[in-house]
Amino acid sequence: MRALTAGLAMALVLALAAPARASHVKLKTGGYVRGEAISYDEATETLTFQMEDGSVKDFALDDLDKRSVYLVNRSRVPKDDFDRQVRIGRLAVEVELFAHAARHFDQARAADPSRGAEVDAEVAQLKRQAATYGMAKARSAVSKGDLKEAEKWLVKLAEKLPDEPEGAQARQMLDQYYARIRDEKEAEVLARASAE
Repeated sequence: MRALTAGLAMALVLALAAPARASHVKLKTGGYVRGEAISYDEATETLTFQMEDGSVKDFALDDLDKRSVYLVNRSRVPKDDFDRQVRIGRLAVEVELFAHAARHFDQARAADPSRGAEVDAEVAQLKRQAATYGMAKARSAVSKGDLKEAEKWLVKLAEKLPDEPEGAQARQMLDQYYARIRDEKEAEVLARASAE
């Protein structure tokens, strides 16, 4: 939890370092805060927001939806700032927006190619987390009997993360699934042929 809070705090600090503009942040309760983030107090982990009506309100970091914080802040990070791109990429990983994270890490690499080893380490962690997430989604879909959804996740794993253990496992699971479908269709054809 502390790492997540630190990630959200960093995203807010990054956003506040950029020019302010109207935005909205989703609260964990489901409501929205609309206006501009105007300051962040790291000691109290409080975001001060100027509402659309001009009033000012404070929000505890724990009250904010972490995905919304990422989505508001992603465009405020300069593309040529290596450290900020890495930090916002890490936040994207935390909120399970893996393709977004990959783009931020690519931008970090472009911003400072000499720090490629750091980006490689971040990308390796991104791939591990994405693979674990994808396999969990596939297994959940199988347990619910939603084979089309499971197939979608397994195909993503096999295509996008072929070198991860879950990518290999996904290929095996797909091979078994397709073999079963083929066998069922062949049995159906044979049953119809023998009935005629």
